[in-house]
Amino acid sequence: MIRQSSLMAPYIKHPITTRGIMLDVMLCMAALYLIAAFYYGWRAILLGAVSMAVCMLCEWLGSLLRLERHNAHDISALVTGMMIPLMLPASIPYYVVIVADIFAILLVKYAFGGTGYNLFNPAAVCNAVLAAAGFCLSGYLFQPGGMGRSDGSHHQFHCLCP
Repeated sequence: MIRQSSLMAPYIKHPITTRGIMLDVMLCMAALYLIAAFYYGWRAILLGAVSMAVCMLCEWLGSLLRLERHNAHDISALVTGMMIPLMLPASIPYYVVIVADIFAILLVKYAFGGTGYNLFNPAAVCNAVLAAAGFCLSGYLFQPGGMGRSDGSHHQFHCLCP
């Protein structure tokens, strides 16, 4: 008889834990957020923080809806929350990121059973769905300047979509 735990992804047979790998990924993405903050300002970091908070809230809600106990050690929602804004323009409206987070966690991840059972990366599916829906991702104009601006001026966000 095959044990249930041996059927669950990721298939790691090493003392390194899934949580450890997720923390390594988060550390690498933190460097990307520092670069994004340098080029695009603090808004890039704020987008990431909002996205991570919404993903964790959706993770808790998904556990509640599936009548499962929430695993506080599962930080995969934080990784998804960091990934989604990095795949979008820095000038994207907050509501787009929030809708993408909800879609990623509740419909892509929890529809298939949660961590280890999803067929695709939830953040990548969200990016594909936003593109397929015709959302004008590249139509948001953002002038780089970020922390390097000394004049204290604010960035202007304009949608170039028709």
